[in-house]
Amino acid sequence: MTAPALIEFDERQFADQGWRLSNLYMVANKRGRLVRFIPNEAQMRLLHELHTRNVILKARQFGFTTLMCIYGLDCVIWKANFQAGIIAHNLDDAEKIFRTKIRVPYNNLPEALRTMSPAKQARSKEFIFEHREHGEVTESAISVSTSYRSGTLQLLHVSEFGKIAVKYPEKAREIMTGALEAVPQNGTAVFESTAEGNAGRFYDMCEEAQNLQKEDRPLTPLEFKFHFQPWWDSKEYRFAPAVSETFVFRDYELKYFEKLEEEHGIVLDIGQRAWYAAKQRQLGDDMLREYPSTAEEAFQVAIEGAYYAKEMAAIRKEGRILPIPIATKLPVHTFWDLGRNDVNAIWFMQHIGGVYRFVDYYENSGESLEHYAKVLKKKPYIYGVHYLPHDAEVTDITRSDNLTREQVLNSLQIKPTDVVDRVQDIGEGIEMTRQSLAECWFDSTRCATGIKALDNYRKEWDEKLGTFKQRPHHDWASNGADAFRQFAQGYKAKKAAKKQTKRGNWRTR
Repeated sequence: MTAPALIEFDERQFADQGWRLSNLYMVANKRGRLVRFIPNEAQMRLLHELHTRNVILKARQFGFTTLMCIYGLDCVIWKANFQAGIIAHNLDDAEKIFRTKIRVPYNNLPEALRTMSPAKQARSKEFIFEHREHGEVTESAISVSTSYRSGTLQLLHVSEFGKIAVKYPEKAREIMTGALEAVPQNGTAVFESTAEGNAGRFYDMCEEAQNLQKEDRPLTPLEFKFHFQPWWDSKEYRFAPAVSETFVFRDYELKYFEKLEEEHGIVLDIGQRAWYAAKQRQLGDDMLREYPSTAEEAFQVAIEGAYYAKEMAAIRKEGRILPIPIATKLPVHTFWDLGRNDVNAIWFMQHIGGVYRFVDYYENSGESLEHYAKVLKKKPYIYGVHYLPHDAEVTDITRSDNLTREQVLNSLQIKPTDVVDRVQDIGEGIEMTRQSLAECWFDSTRCATGIKALDNYRKEWDEKLGTFKQRPHHDWASNGADAFRQFAQGYKAKKAAKKQTKRGNWRTR
């Protein structure tokens, strides 16, 4: 495409996409004023390091969606037969992204360029451009949507994929099987987001990409490249000397900065430290998600709507997830969930010196009760009581002897058992669990899967109302969380009841 003579720039500049991206496009800044778009350091680094498949874990407001929208707009204006798709996590965001990050930059191009490349709008969130070369007419297009299924995309950008994966898991699956599949091997796909808990498709994508990064080998076109963008890489995230020099730090803040330096080699200046400390006091534990210093800590915060977010954050802050030795001569009590969706989950706990030490966790699916009995027998534990959910008294339909599931376990020498009464309101059981977590410690290795379940046990999302329902979302995390609830409703509740009875007897003497 040749620039018309009336534009006061050299044609060779227009042939350079890097020059175009830094000189042609206007965007609204944070104050709402139109300014020339000039990629920042993080954006330039991404452009230089782009692979065919990319996943970006980031702190807030680095402008990667803005960059990819303008990059895509530039491609469809200057390249024939180029299709670019931007995916937002809901329709409102899709409309906003198209209006502010595509329409505004296009409408503020030099008039001669817009005359030469007029945009047709077949749909509300799409621009189409005609290209005439060698007597042929082709079309290039850029659009913003919540999903793509048909056609081919040379560029796909998915904004806030972490939120999509958590709130709309089926939509995330559709993006992976539909939109991503529409991108050819030599096309470009970019998935970016802040962290949303330590589970889900975005988390898995980051984990896999990080593992590939450690292999230190060339990636195939279909493997994802991992990009991490920490907060401290931005020049904006710091206080001026006049503010930072008088800032009073708290002890735990200083310890955090020392840990970053000692364990990760991250050295922060006084302005950055003061900014981070002030922002962290506003956001609390959400700071780790919104402004992570390392990729590891980004996923430490429970997802939005998680029932035990505060409790799990306190457990981590107090160092109650660590290697825990097993007291071989003391009993191990177990707590079961017999599976709403064919998954059985079991927690293993030792009560020592007033502390509840969860030393192990096991889950599996598609297995008989005989399987779980064998698993327990293979472990080197002396067992106490096995606490089962209320549906353990239901007949096991896979058997012809009409035994209940509790009776089957007893026949397999899993005893004594205690069937925990069902609470009328599950909210009551969840609240009992919240209170119990304050006294619990977890083995960091053997309980890793169970800890992840507690982190991700959350309220169900109402897509129509855009808010959380007052009931749990039943997925993989609910199995481990329901099993743990038997501890709070059974073992812990009965201990409290016995203590209260003893106190009552003492008063009546």
